[in-house]
Amino acid sequence: MSSTYDIEGDAYPSSIGNLLAAIFGTDTVSGSSAPYTHTFGTASYPGSLTLSDYYVAGFRQFPGQKLTKLSFKFTPDAGLTYSASFIGFPSASATAPSSQTFGTNPFFLGWEASLSIGGTANAKLNSLTLNLQRKNSEALFSAANSQNPFDIFLGPLAADWDIDFYMEDDSEYTLALNQATKAVSVTLTQPGTGYSITFTSSAVQFTKPTIDRSQEYVQSSLSGSAIYNATDASVVTATLKNGVSTAYTSSAAS
Repeated sequence: MSSTYDIEGDAYPSSIGNLLAAIFGTDTVSGSSAPYTHTFGTASYPGSLTLSDYYVAGFRQFPGQKLTKLSFKFTPDAGLTYSASFIGFPSASATAPSSQTFGTNPFFLGWEASLSIGGTANAKLNSLTLNLQRKNSEALFSAANSQNPFDIFLGPLAADWDIDFYMEDDSEYTLALNQATKAVSVTLTQPGTGYSITFTSSAVQFTKPTIDRSQEYVQSSLSGSAIYNATDASVVTATLKNGVSTAYTSSAAS
């Protein structure tokens, strides 16, 4: 009657824009030469994708897929990874293409990150997870003489930040205690190409501060939910700089 499709992998500058466009809905491109700037926002409702899956024994396509969850995670000694969850129409067998084209740029690495909270740079970042979710998304069914969904509904965008720090003082811990929202921004920049990816939430309410003493060193952790604000016109924005000159819409290899 419907299908779900989960993907996870490393975040490459050339292809990660497909997933960003699928969760945000709008990709505005600027620049006359590389690196071009892709600014993702929620001005438009996200469209659907057809996912093509080649697995040697066969080739299937999953049409009408809409992205409901997209998470990013990195540590300084690992790469930026993503996990994505789609909901869509039933799959169908198809004819596999004779060849595929893949990008050659390296994926983003955690040590390439720079974090700022409340406009102040923070160099104590140990790990970061950003969860983007279209709340209450589901396949909608109707009495239309077909078991296929009437539509795939996407709810409003939500963003949750989970950040771990090396603890030198109480400065990060108290961010959750003063009950004031903070602007949070993280940028990963490849030193060789200058390509980058930036996530920004101008209003994050941190909660649940914890202190972790399980290692040889002490860590502090924060969890926070982004709040819709006029600066972002959303709960979060994403900016991707790469060599792709056109907006991400419906197709690319990943």
